[in-house]
Amino acid sequence: MVPTLWPTPTGSLCFKLNCLKKQCSLCGLHKIPLCDTKLDLANFRLMSWRRFEKVVGGKTREGEMKKVTHLEHKQTNLKMFLAYTTPKTQDFVLHNHVAQWQNNQYKSCLNQLREVEIMSLIDFTNNYSFKG
Repeated sequence: MVPTLWPTPTGSLCFKLNCLKKQCSLCGLHKIPLCDTKLDLANFRLMSWRRFEKVVGGKTREGEMKKVTHLEHKQTNLKMFLAYTTPKTQDFVLHNHVAQWQNNQYKSCLNQLREVEIMSLIDFTNNYSFKG
């Protein structure tokens, strides 16, 4: 039997928010075994991996430093790799859950839309705002 990381309440398509926000000690990524053998986190053998990073890539017209996304190659031990990836994985699970919830809500609203109604869909990202 595969462990459930975030159980859904009976009759709900959504997970409990406090579980997804890492506020519940009974749920989460700590329930996933990393591998079948015990990992030696004290092992200093290096491993290669890559990640996207914001790096300085020139200057703007105003002379300010401009950052660009670049694929960086890393060489770290397993402990440092897991320290970086674990919170990213938890953030992705929450992000994915929110995206699925929004998709379900959009489809539900669209199915109930009457001919005399207009639905406006606005996605705010990166702290952008809408001014009318």
